[in-house]
Amino acid sequence: MALDKLFTRYGHLQNEMDINIHLNHTRADKIDNTNHIALEDRRAAEEINIFLAYAELLKEYRKTLYDRAQEFYSADYKYLLKITRTVEMWKNNKKFYTITVEKIYNLPKARPETVITEAYQGTERHKALKRFEELQKIYPNIETEKDIDKKYWER
Repeated sequence: MALDKLFTRYGHLQNEMDINIHLNHTRADKIDNTNHIALEDRRAAEEINIFLAYAELLKEYRKTLYDRAQEFYSADYKYLLKITRTVEMWKNNKKFYTITVEKIYNLPKARPETVITEAYQGTERHKALKRFEELQKIYPNIETEKDIDKKYWER
């Protein structure tokens, strides 16, 4: 079996592996003839071979995970500092300020990793802005995004 076979469903390559294995065997003390014993033994031997094949494929899969990890560890990245203001309509229009520091990799199909995330109540706006400026000093030359203005529907 090839590694792609693990990720193939309905004849198409998928993003995720989804394999379910069901084993149905009769308890040995409930078998009443030698033909049934031979059948169960043959089935058990076949299933053992299938499990061993899957074990080898999973070892190959681990190698691909190692290669992907090496891509991440050797990739260029930058940090992004964001502060956003959100209004939660279902909580009596409470305002929140969220500060995040994200690590953005220069890799295809790589999502940013959140390094820091902090939330502040709307009444703590000054604390949030002070913390934002503090993080700018901690991470020099960091890219920043500020989205704290009222939205068009709040005016």
